Amino acid sequence: MSWEKEQMANLVATDVEIAHMMRHSFEPVVLINDVGYFVMVSYKWEEILGFTRKQLCQKPFKYFLHKEDYDTIKAYHESPIFNKSAERKKGFINRYRTTTDGKYAKFRWIQLGMNKDGFSVALAEFLEYEYS
Repeated sequence: MSWEKEQMANLVATDVEIAHMMRHSFEPVVLINDVGYFVMVSYKWEEILGFTRKQLCQKPFKYFLHKEDYDTIKAYHESPIFNKSAERKKGFINRYRTTTDGKYAKFRWIQLGMNKDGFSVALAEFLEYEYS
């Protein structure tokens, strides 16, 4: 069984819509667990970052995150507004490294909600590439 089929087989019926979104979204979508790993990422991630979806799910997301953006994401998740739906959807901006040395992809994020297992579903809008 392929890695993707194993991942899809682990989804419960309530996650069918998430799986559909992962396959068909024009924007990068992620399902992330509470210990900092992508559980599933949409195909768009491969196109933008150059890493396979499997590679992205095998390491903590901070491995790909620009080091200057660690504090941004930590502050966002620790903020009292994080638990207020309207405020949470304002999101934040951060950068992820690509397979090209020194090249980062800049994204604007919003959290769409959570699945029944407590994993966050988030949508990222790709903004531009930057070089560091």
